[in-house]
Amino acid sequence: MRDKQKVIYYTDEKNDDFSGLKIQVRPLGESYRYMRDGRLFRGFEWVFYYGIMIPVVYMLQKVYCHQKFANRKVLRQAKKQGCFIVSNHTQVQSDSYIGPLAAYPKKCFIISNPHVLSVRFMRLGMQAYGVIPLGSNLEEKKAFLHCVETRLNQGKAVIVYPEAHVWPYYTKIRDFDDQCFWYLGKGRNPLFVLTNCYQKRRFFKKPRIVTYADGPFYADPDLTTGAAAKQLRDIAYATMCKRVAEHSTCEYIKYVKKETESSVEK
Repeated sequence: MRDKQKVIYYTDEKNDDFSGLKIQVRPLGESYRYMRDGRLFRGFEWVFYYGIMIPVVYMLQKVYCHQKFANRKVLRQAKKQGCFIVSNHTQVQSDSYIGPLAAYPKKCFIISNPHVLSVRFMRLGMQAYGVIPLGSNLEEKKAFLHCVETRLNQGKAVIVYPEAHVWPYYTKIRDFDDQCFWYLGKGRNPLFVLTNCYQKRRFFKKPRIVTYADGPFYADPDLTTGAAAKQLRDIAYATMCKRVAEHSTCEYIKYVKKETESSVEK
């Protein structure tokens, strides 16, 4: 007898979250530094990132998720230039691994919710791995934007998940706004799109993750920052929709929209 397929019911495509994480969000605090570029930290960062984390996450992705890249070399077109990456958000842990593996050997920084740094003893390691938490007040937001711009100017990769919330194994692309694309409004840095697709494995129930890369895309210099951000958002959304339509061939978890009272009244 075949196992019954798991079904998740949702009401709000933009705000529902199914990560299962129950971490109490703690403020970053006045002592938190977005930029840590001292020699001691840079040495620790290099060893932790390239000597420990990259080999570990590579093995985890291969053994646990059987994840592979279809065309990772696309990102090499950025060469020494800083680049921005967007991706769909369908894994709790693996999404934070796929970006750095795709960008390697370029260091990849990950824009994340502050809850990732709520466990204080993990902060140093998370910073060394490249986590950039979103700011919650004016000062933090200024420091956050300065950090993102600095990393791009240093020739690094910066990845963000515009869907914001995790829907495990979701095989479509959820609607998202153009807020995170404003970083690219001036058109100086290329945008790349990573799309995680799910494909059936021969002897296993859980599907394989196959990641497709597209780009580079640039903002139109003749457009205003807002218009360019919308243009790039539309390009990224269309690109991801096309990839999942062509290459996501296994629905491990079924997502069904639950009717609300307001929708029934209509």
